[in-house]
Amino acid sequence: MIAAVLTKPGAKTPAECFEIDQKYPKPTLPSQDWILCQVKVAGLNRAELRGRMAEAPGLGEFGMFSKEYHEDPPKVSHA
Repeated sequence: MIAAVLTKPGAKTPAECFEIDQKYPKPTLPSQDWILCQVKVAGLNRAELRGRMAEAPGLGEFGMFSKEYHEDPPKVSHA
């Protein structure tokens, strides 16, 4: 699996914040309520932008996934 891993939060450009890992391990699912799907195209949402700046996302940004909320910023964007 290919993943963009946040390695330098707060760097000036996104290219400086992330490293592309061509052999990132396949993720495990947190519960039977989740599914794993292949992503063809990805975008950046507000919570991920906060993560790039090393800021905690807001609970409201998790919407229907609010039970999955945690203050630490996301580290990996899977592709």
